[in-house]
Amino acid sequence: MKNLIQKTDITTAGQAEIDEYLNYLDVNRKTKNNYFNALKSFTLFLSDNDIHQVTRQSILDYKEYLHQNKKNSTANTYLVAIKSFFNYLEKKHNTENPTADIKNFKTDKTFKKDIITPDQIKSIIHSLPANNEEDRRNKAIFILLVFTGLRTIELERANVEDLRLIGNASYVLDIQSKGSTQKNDLVKVSNYPLSVLQNYLEERGATPGEPLFVSVSDRCKNKRLSSQMISRIIKAIFKNNNLDSERLTAHSLRHTAITLAIESGAKIHEVKAMARHSNIETTMIYVHQLDRLKNSAEDQLASFLAI
Repeated sequence: MKNLIQKTDITTAGQAEIDEYLNYLDVNRKTKNNYFNALKSFTLFLSDNDIHQVTRQSILDYKEYLHQNKKNSTANTYLVAIKSFFNYLEKKHNTENPTADIKNFKTDKTFKKDIITPDQIKSIIHSLPANNEEDRRNKAIFILLVFTGLRTIELERANVEDLRLIGNASYVLDIQSKGSTQKNDLVKVSNYPLSVLQNYLEERGATPGEPLFVSVSDRCKNKRLSSQMISRIIKAIFKNNNLDSERLTAHSLRHTAITLAIESGAKIHEVKAMARHSNIETTMIYVHQLDRLKNSAEDQLASFLAI
């Protein structure tokens, strides 16, 4: 078998091959952009290091470069894209695949974000004003995230009509979950977050077809609020409540919701459904982490020594 990519930069031929590959992929636009960025990073690495033929050693060198410059989870997304590209070339041209048997980085099965306590949640909620549309929006965002475990991207994608009544009592929010192309999942919105959200929507004069949360700035008035902006809003709320830590972000509210649901006595399959985990093992990570803290050998040792 031959090695297809001989040049290091994206030449006209190389770019055409990459474009054809990206068009071949059956993935959403965001994933396709991630794959393009990964391939661009790889070709720049080849060019910067004057590598004219991609070999297994080239891939290993790039893997080391990723190890030095990226988090393992991010590095793995780059490796997945590169492996996929060379798998495509192997099938199309019967070429040698330099990524064969290249392993991904190991990632920790723990969480890099902290949670906040029930007392901190109550304190933050009591501190949030509701004097104008922006205040009411930010309060609704915080409360909805911490009571449902939604991801910021799921909140970004939500529209006004996605909030609906099932039967006579239960309100739900239809959501487009991580990795999905349709709104084929939901979370239940309990009475308190529902009242805060409905107050925001009524005061805004929101109508079906509009985004659930919108910008209030002059430049982007009534435009859909991005997940990045939602993250900034939550970060600002944390800072305003003296909770300024790199380990506290908008994603901390998802971890908080899942953890507190388990602590409150919810069954594992119920928490899995709320979190929309595809594998119950992901939900069990939360259980194991709680058990680790509650039943620690360190505490037993300290009690035994009694110093």
